Amino acid sequence: LRKHGFENVIVTNGAKNVIVASEESVVELKVPKVNVNDTTGLGDILAGSFMATFLKTNDFLWSACAGVACASSASKGKGINKIDQIKDWDDIAEQVKEGMKKLA
Repeated sequence: LRKHGFENVIVTNGAKNVIVASEESVVELKVPKVNVNDTTGLGDILAGSFMATFLKTNDFLWSACAGVACASSASKGKGINKIDQIKDWDDIAEQVKEGMKKLA
């Protein structure tokens, strides 16, 4: 996708790690292991959390970490109750960022 002109790319693969590619680097973010109750809407939660954080911080990598953190936290809930599960997302996002693996 970067070869086709997209500056920043996030590739998700369910519960597997997330690839984040930007002008600066390509990294792999480890998705936190949690007891998953419901996967419905997790991609939407990741995308919305990413966008809300990016609009606030203009930091692509941190925003991707926030999206991963919120989606993994939300997966512990079921249905609309997923929202109640998103707590301490910033601490989880920091752990995601600390555990990232640089690919390029």
